[in-house]
Amino acid sequence: MSDVTIQAETLDHWKGPTSGVEIWLVLDQPMTTPEGKNYGMETEFVIRAACSVVSATENGITQYSLQIPQLVVPATANALVGRTARYTASFYSGSGTTRTRYGNWTGLDCFFLNPSPTIQSWANIRLINNGGVPIGMDNRTFTRSEIYSLLGGFVPKASWATPLPAANRTALTNYTAGVLSGSYNQSQIQTIADRLEELYGKVAALIRDVKQ
Repeated sequence: MSDVTIQAETLDHWKGPTSGVEIWLVLDQPMTTPEGKNYGMETEFVIRAACSVVSATENGITQYSLQIPQLVVPATANALVGRTARYTASFYSGSGTTRTRYGNWTGLDCFFLNPSPTIQSWANIRLINNGGVPIGMDNRTFTRSEIYSLLGGFVPKASWATPLPAANRTALTNYTAGVLSGSYNQSQIQTIADRLEELYGKVAALIRDVKQ
């Protein structure tokens, strides 16, 4: 048999579409298996399967994972015709007959498939095709949903009423409270009142800025 079962896999930190995602395997040239089956001649894809996108929120940040199902794929390395054929694994999204190509799967955009072992993982296929050097995905950037989650605490609060005190955006004056005593003189009370008025202005400025 030339068919190989590729185990299911989950891609963490998925940055692509969150619905209607499919994985397509396309050959760069036609091939004929030892069983006489022809592939890559009439259709633009050899294998096409629906994937699932799962979300999880942690510390206010929504992360997505793409679940790729188990696939049964004809091997290329033992083909009678087209033994040099290579697969490209790509992701598509959409609904019905309308599909848009999102991009290739990093490290699996040009790979051959051995007939043995008959059960393989995507990780092993990637290692064999890339000389034992795994090619990872760059997960150092944030998705739109992650950015929205991070900025969620800073969105405008339109429901807040506009503060009455004048906004004060000058540097906050250093103030050290004195030791409380039985009575205050006018100067001490005025100092406290000035600091309180300054604090009101700072809070008013913060509320106005948040509302914008």
